[in-house]
Amino acid sequence: MSYIWDASVGQWRYMNRAKSVSQVLENPHIKKEIKTAIGLIQEVKEYAIKEMRLKATANYSKFVQLDEAYPTYVVTASHPLKLEAITWSFPIVGTVPYIGFFGKDKAIAFAKKVKEGKENHFKIGEEKYMPDVHVRGAPAYSTLGWFPDPIFSSMVRSSERRIVDLVIHESVHATIFIGSNIEFNERFANFVGLEGSLAFLRNKYGADSEQVKKARSELAANKLFSEFIDKISKEYEGSVEKIAEKDTKKAIENKIKFYANLPNRYESIWKAAGTKYYGVTPKKWKLTFDKWNNAVLNAHRVYHADFAVMRLLFESCDRDIKRFMLWVAKEYEDFEDKFADAPDDYLKNVLSEKACPKSI
Repeated sequence: MSYIWDASVGQWRYMNRAKSVSQVLENPHIKKEIKTAIGLIQEVKEYAIKEMRLKATANYSKFVQLDEAYPTYVVTASHPLKLEAITWSFPIVGTVPYIGFFGKDKAIAFAKKVKEGKENHFKIGEEKYMPDVHVRGAPAYSTLGWFPDPIFSSMVRSSERRIVDLVIHESVHATIFIGSNIEFNERFANFVGLEGSLAFLRNKYGADSEQVKKARSELAANKLFSEFIDKISKEYEGSVEKIAEKDTKKAIENKIKFYANLPNRYESIWKAAGTKYYGVTPKKWKLTFDKWNNAVLNAHRVYHADFAVMRLLFESCDRDIKRFMLWVAKEYEDFEDKFADAPDDYLKNVLSEKACPKSI
């Protein structure tokens, strides 16, 4: 209960210190780049409502200047030898594989408590092992319509495409959200954010513009990274998980070797990338792997797992993000119970039984 109270207080503090967008835009002391980003966010919000049929909300009408780098810090934790997330349960959102805090120190303290708490230790063979934990900052979050989400100063530091992606991503959560299925919610919002950002920039600048070429390169990198996460997850399951109970010592050795070799695995996928995604060379992400563990890998799996079904649906709509979003949203509205039980399976059935409508 204390966590919910702290979260409520944190949300109230942000709401209390938020300034209206008009106040910020009229303030001569606010930097031009911040005003430009705020204008872009308003533009994207309008586009998402009119052109993608995402739910209209009161979001992004206020601005919050943060004291820290991010508005919330997210803690994830995992089994030390398996890609199994520790979960927490809450009203409305259900069971989730992460937990957020308004403040980095609180998140770090909680992660330490999770790691060191004996009730969270896993018995493997005759020994007990501490879970892997990870803390990361999140530039934005959705309250799922319970409160108007503000523009945080962390949101305006990104590139144009990333800002567009972020606004669409969070707007998707306000439109479609399945309790206790965070994996689907995040993958779906991630997919729509990526393709929606490309559609927005194409509409704004033209299909052959430099902005769109750059965006395609960024999306190609995202697709390549998703492929990387999928491949290494399967490798981990084969080299560590399968032998964790039978030969714990060997599993630990394999885990150490697995994470030590990730930089080489990462370099290899970029060298072989070519232009197979979006017809362009992907823009390489700068990553360090020294702090990677099962909790980090699991966190990436939530956002970058297989988009196959969503991509097939999208392709069947002639890559028209508006038709795609209208179709999925209508299926969600008309058959919410069936959809929510197993969304990926449900969408597979939709794909085999129906055609993407020309209009809804």
